[in-house]
Amino acid sequence: MNDYIWLLPPTHVSNSGDKLSLLDFNNLQIRTLAGPAEIGIDLLHAMDGERTEEEINGLDYASDLISVLEKYELIVRLQKPLSEILEGRIWASRQLAYYAQLTRRYPERCLEALADKRVAIIGLGGIGMQAAQALAGAGISGLILSDFDTVDASNLNRQFMLSTKDVGRLKVDVVREFLLDRHPHLEVDVHAINPFESPSDQWERGDLFLFCGESHLAGDANELITHKPVIQAGYIGKEGVVGPLRWVEKGTPCHSCATKQSTQYNEFYKSEVALRTSWNCSGSTINGLMGNILAEAATRVFMPWVGEALALNEAIYMDMKTLTMRRDIAGRDIECPHRVPSPSL
Repeated sequence: MNDYIWLLPPTHVSNSGDKLSLLDFNNLQIRTLAGPAEIGIDLLHAMDGERTEEEINGLDYASDLISVLEKYELIVRLQKPLSEILEGRIWASRQLAYYAQLTRRYPERCLEALADKRVAIIGLGGIGMQAAQALAGAGISGLILSDFDTVDASNLNRQFMLSTKDVGRLKVDVVREFLLDRHPHLEVDVHAINPFESPSDQWERGDLFLFCGESHLAGDANELITHKPVIQAGYIGKEGVVGPLRWVEKGTPCHSCATKQSTQYNEFYKSEVALRTSWNCSGSTINGLMGNILAEAATRVFMPWVGEALALNEAIYMDMKTLTMRRDIAGRDIECPHRVPSPSL
């Protein structure tokens, strides 16, 4: 009874004078509410996240209406007033509404879970930039960014944080400026290096690692991240991929062991010959889509009450030609002394 009641946004209401209806997006149905329309409107206005269930139940028809709306999963419960949750971070209002779609009970926990987490992103290409922006908007508190590349005009079709005036600058500097201008709550540490060639104590602060760069860089990963969760993302031709999520605490092999056992690829890239016009097939849409799916998978690492971790020991593929998705189990037979046995894997 002490929960604060918030009508699930966006709930659309229609008042025809003699009846009150709600558009239930969850089931794509119009729900007609019993009782006087005028009283119903007042009650719905009262469910603004600022009043407790006990306070609202003091109004006529309130308890019956709350029961009906709860049945349709249109009631969100908060642990404190909505205005208090959003105080000093009004930018999070729409994100909180999204989290309410994932969990009706205490969605503010999602913001709280991200508020003290740092994600390390290796590679600030199209996918890495999309993931960085999405994570900042989701409420992550800190990003550790690594990319030793400079801005090239060929980046501009997909790397939305860049402009023509940035050509020649370090990507990490441009991305940091963009993110801090848009998200002043964020802490951003940048490194214009391969983090595994020049390890830094900064990387120990990362709670999660995202590999969004050239795939052979992932093979250079050292023991620094053996016990950290790691997600890879990229594309192979017209097919985008997110995953697998390697997380020893959840029973998967660690990222280091998984990459070290991909010896054929590691050896291939060490002796690769660059061809002058063999460009990366880096389209704008595939980068945007995979970067945002990667960010969603990343946030869910920190929100176990929402559901199972996404891409755990599996790769999610999206065929951009047909917009069909498939999943493949990854690394079940990889030997790793660090993994914690899990019956589900």
